[in-house]
Amino acid sequence: MIKKLIAYSIEEVEKLKILDYANDLNKSQIVSQNQLEIIRSQIKSNLYSPSIFMRILLFVLSLIGFATVIGPIALILQIDSEVGIRFTALFTGVAILLLLDLILIKKNKHYKSGVTEAALLVGLLLLSIGLLGFDQFSIFNYLLLGFVFTLFVAIRYLNTTGLIAALGFLGALIFNILIGLGGIAEALLPFALMMLYGVIFLGVNKLQKQTERFLFDDFFTLAKVFCLLLFYFAGNYFVVRELSVEIMGNYLEPETNIPFAYLFLC
Repeated sequence: MIKKLIAYSIEEVEKLKILDYANDLNKSQIVSQNQLEIIRSQIKSNLYSPSIFMRILLFVLSLIGFATVIGPIALILQIDSEVGIRFTALFTGVAILLLLDLILIKKNKHYKSGVTEAALLVGLLLLSIGLLGFDQFSIFNYLLLGFVFTLFVAIRYLNTTGLIAALGFLGALIFNILIGLGGIAEALLPFALMMLYGVIFLGVNKLQKQTERFLFDDFFTLAKVFCLLLFYFAGNYFVVRELSVEIMGNYLEPETNIPFAYLFLC
């Protein structure tokens, strides 16, 4: 089912990963140039994925291009009502995401080319404006939308930045909910976050063992490392104490400790 959600051909992405790995081995002089040429002749990917410098250049140029197109259109339409702005932003955002999927990825075979990242960023930004507008919603709404969007980006476009952001947004959602409840729920916040990222770590570890595709190894490893880091910070006494003062507004006397401090210090 996950395979159907991914915008790219997994087989072609795996070929690209093998070629990149072969190039790295060649640079390390583990694989000779002749061996590299043999690998290239036997494995070919139809995906367009330029070097990192070209990606950055295409990303910047694409952002300029989107701004050049969207700006005049907004001036021509001269929409001054919030409803009109939100509808236009929603429509344009969906159109850009369709352009990304149908033209850039399906037809032109772009894979993390810089253009795809720019289209994704602009499309999701406009989609967010269309859905939320400029009203002052509660922080929960923004966190929930951020989690949904970044999870979508991580799965559909195999985006590691989206993966990290989704894990961060999920923790922030739990944080926001427990802070809102206050009392004992607020005091148990560090343990809730430790449990959350501990469960995710175990789930990802189990899923990695059951998945044969090496393509996802980087995503699994990155998710586990990030979960371990947040697990540590959630259970670190000094981090929790400072957050209790700075974010929760709990005033602590010099010789006093946070609730359940003995569990952190044992």
